[in-house]
Amino acid sequence: PGAVEPTFSAAPREDAASALAPQARLHVGAGADTGRNVAVIGLLRVGSHPESTFVLSGVAPHQLQVTQDGRGFWARDASGGSTLRGGRPLGADWVALEHGDLLLLGASGVLLRFEEE
Repeated sequence: PGAVEPTFSAAPREDAASALAPQARLHVGAGADTGRNVAVIGLLRVGSHPESTFVLSGVAPHQLQVTQDGRGFWARDASGGSTLRGGRPLGADWVALEHGDLLLLGASGVLLRFEEE
């Protein structure tokens, strides 16, 4: 057998803090996009607007925002009041998300499930 040549990557290394940070996903459980999911990375913008991070059919152009910080995951309604969590309005202020939270996006019937990994 020949000599083993080491390989090096020019790609930046991920810092330890971000590698150890909790991870989460939003799963579409009902509606036109059932079965789709997305990782929550940075500021996740959910809506029907083409510039949304997670584009879904039948919801408001700017429906929902989800983000993460060192304390956990947070969500707020961006539609003016049509996003519900547990049957109650989510509101425009950041609210902590918990594993298993269900988010109903307006009258569209789109249901998202928040899951920490």
